[in-house]
Amino acid sequence: MTTTLVVERDSVTIPAWVDDLDSFRRWARSDEFPESGRICFLNGEVWVDMSKEQAFWHNQVKSE
Repeated sequence: MTTTLVVERDSVTIPAWVDDLDSFRRWARSDEFPESGRICFLNGEVWVDMSKEQAFWHNQVKSE
């Protein structure tokens, strides 16, 4: 079974075989890994953030 997350018009399909850090790393190096979004493996779960970065706040923090 695969998991598909849809956020607005973007979607991410997480393969069923991604179930630990090693398999996540194999997926992250593959051609099937999404080119955009923040995707990470944390505490045994795949986390997906497809939100657009807010440049104003990012630049304000970098300026400090």
